[in-house]
Formats: sequence, structure tokens, C-alpha cells
Amino acid sequence: MKPITRPEEPEIEPSYTTFVVTLFNTVGPYCSFCEKKLNYQAYLFHKLRGNLERDAHLTLDDWDNLLLICGECRESAKDYNPQQLNLYLWPDSKMALSYPFCYVKRDNVTYRVVDAEGNLFKEEQRTFVFVETNNDIESNIVQAANNTINLFKLNSKYYNNNPDNPQIIIPYQDFIEVSELRLEQRYEAYQAATKAAGRLQRAAATLVVTGGREFVDNSLTLTNEIIESMGYVSTWKAAILANLDRETLGKIFPSIINDSKRKDIEAEVEEELLLEDDEHPTKKKRKEIWPGPPIVPPAQ
Repeated sequence: MKPITRPEEPEIEPSYTTFVVTLFNTVGPYCSFCEKKLNYQAYLFHKLRGNLERDAHLTLDDWDNLLLICGECRESAKDYNPQQLNLYLWPDSKMALSYPFCYVKRDNVTYRVVDAEGNLFKEEQRTFVFVETNNDIESNIVQAANNTINLFKLNSKYYNNNPDNPQIIIPYQDFIEVSELRLEQRYEAYQAATKAAGRLQRAAATLVVTGGREFVDNSLTLTNEIIESMGYVSTWKAAILANLDRETLGKIFPSIINDSKRKDIEAEVEEELLLEDDEHPTKKKRKEIWPGPPIVPPAQ
């Protein structure tokens, strides 16, 4: 769950639809909690009221409490109690700027499908990316982050919440109805990001010649476009940080220096990976036409 910078109160006629459109245009067309791309359905979540129906009465006073939410997160949060508001970490809060979440790829996750009587229909070992917490930050932030993970069931309601022996046990009916896609989509994003990290690694090698920066920027532009189509930017960030060393990151993202703190590195990489504004100077520069990648001279 990435931090969200909420713009000033918009000058619009308040309604469910206009708030959805405004959030789409200002913070991006992604679920505020799982970061899924909202291609077909987008809903509003109100921090003081919970899930909202499309006929909900809204005024401009509601703006500071509205967040976009996907269908899966919405279903997970149906029992949210607004009186427990302060127990959770919200993406537009100051606590979110400490980057309390980490995205961990775990292999050999036991994946079971069982029928209504509990009989095993299918079992296999799979790889997933789970949302966990960074335990090197203040304990109250870690607890709030864990509460948020559990409220929105960011690792699905079928996860046993045991990182040492992770298991996904899904009823057969839910399996055939494909009612939960966040885990699969998150791992697909991680795989795509790993490939992107390889491209960026090769691009960084061209910085020794004239035109190398353009090659790096072109690779970042391609990465931006793929992320915009898939969502899950925090998963992308995690994969890129896992596959590129500090020296390479510093070449690709010049603002990163050797003594940069973890949250500063995450913020810089996240900003560069998700340039949603086509008028952003960096993005405009990357979209300039150039002749192609330079030839890297052979090692002497």
C-alpha cells in the first residue's frame, strides 16, 4: 500500500461518480489498499462510514475521508467499524510515509482446493508475493499496518497468516468462480518487474557512452507504461529493489546516494516508477523520440 498525497478539496458538484472520477484523475486509477488497477469497477470507501453505496449522499466535507477501493478489498472490509478508525494505517496518513509495508516473494506455498466436506480436490506448491510489515519502525505503526493488512485481507481471506509455513486453502466453489485475483496478479506484477529490472541493469551499463542516459530513460518509460497497465506499484518497487544493487540504483535514479535511508530510496524509486502525470517534466523528456540504444564498447 503506497502513500497517497491527497489534493486540496476539489471544486466539483459532489456525488459518488464525481468523487470517483476526481480520485482517478488525482491519485490514480488504483485501489488505495491493494493497488490493483481499477479497469472495470471502482468503489468508494469512507473512513468514517465504511463501504459506500452508489446512491450515498456525499458533500465536499467528505473529501478528506474518501478512498478508491476494488471489489475484493471492499468485500473484505464489509464489517469495518468506523469507531475503530485509529486502529488502522491509512494510505493518506503521515504514518504511511514511513513505508511500513514490505512485499515478500515466498516460494513453496502450499495451495489447496477443498470441497464443501473438506475433501482435497487439488494441491500444489506455488509462489506468491505477500504483504508484510517492516519491523524496523515504531511498534505502533507496525501494529496499525498489520491491522490494515488483516482488515482488507491483502493476502486473501484464504491465507493462514503463517510466514514460516504459508498455506492458501480455498473452497472449490470460490476456486471455480475465481473470486480472488489479487495474489495471482501481484505475483504476475513481480515477475514483470523482475524482467524490467534486468532491462534496467543492461541499460545502466550504457551510461559509460554518449546517449546512455537516454537509453536508461527509455527503459524507465517502458516500465512506467507497463506499471500503469498492471498496477501493484509497491510490488514492482520491491522486485526492482531486490534485483538491483545500490550502485546500479544510484546510476538509474541519481537522487539515490550511498547513505540514503530505506524510506528515501523507496520514495524515489516509487516516484520514478509511477509517473501518472503526462505533463511531468521527467515523463515528457522520456517520451522524446531518440535514435535508439547506444552500442556499449567492449571491456578493455
